[in-house]
Amino acid sequence: MSLFKTPEDAIRAYKRIAADNVPGGGLGDENVRLWAALFELQRQNNTKGGALEIGVWHGFSASYICGHLSADEELVLVDKFMREQHFRPTFNKLLGEEDTPIRFFPDDSFELKKDGRLNPW
Repeated sequence: MSLFKTPEDAIRAYKRIAADNVPGGGLGDENVRLWAALFELQRQNNTKGGALEIGVWHGFSASYICGHLSADEELVLVDKFMREQHFRPTFNKLLGEEDTPIRFFPDDSFELKKDGRLNPW
């Protein structure tokens, strides 16, 4: 179930924390609308499943995705250069939860796949 009733709700939420956005991060309005359409299609077809994001940066898109996952779905994040303390504040501001359920790998996605740590959930 989405925390955002409409794509415009998500866009407004992002704009409220936009002052904390750093160059190269975040989602544009068109991207939010596209993700919203995909989540709506998923809902209409009763399709379930987790999500994987490689390259988290400061977590703007990851937190939006997480806001659409149900309790039995998992968000897996991979970023070789950023650490959880870089994106956790965005999750907390946008989702209002200190313990957002994610699995984070501070590693190279190719290495994770090669050694079996990035197997499908």
